[in-house]
Amino acid sequence: MATVVFSSFIQGYVKCPSMDAPGNSVREVLENYFQEFRTVRSYILDDQGCIRPRLAVFVDGAVVEDRIDLTDPVHLHARVFVQAMPIDSEYDFIEDECDCVRFNWLAACHRSAPIIAEHSRRVPGRGKPIT
Repeated sequence: MATVVFSSFIQGYVKCPSMDAPGNSVREVLENYFQEFRTVRSYILDDQGCIRPRLAVFVDGAVVEDRIDLTDPVHLHARVFVQAMPIDSEYDFIEDECDCVRFNWLAACHRSAPIIAEHSRRVPGRGKPIT
């Protein structure tokens, strides 16, 4: 089973202890976690079931790319880490094709990569370390 871990910042808002949860994708693992801790779901996923804009999810230190369907694969001994992304500058916001300003989570994730790497557990032969 994958281990689901939340940053201390998120834990300050809702009870979300680390827990092993079964599943082959990020969605399956998180949904199994939410069965045990129901109140956490609304903090992590929006009403459409997508990762909230100011949050980032990592699997063994790699950013989850599918923030909508959460189909990124999760192996048996993976570590799923959920972190709130701080806003440090104007570069954290981008305009999309509809001229809507939205949070640029990817820029924030890359800036936080060294912090995530410290929290990520490496599994031999699995995943790539963050550089």
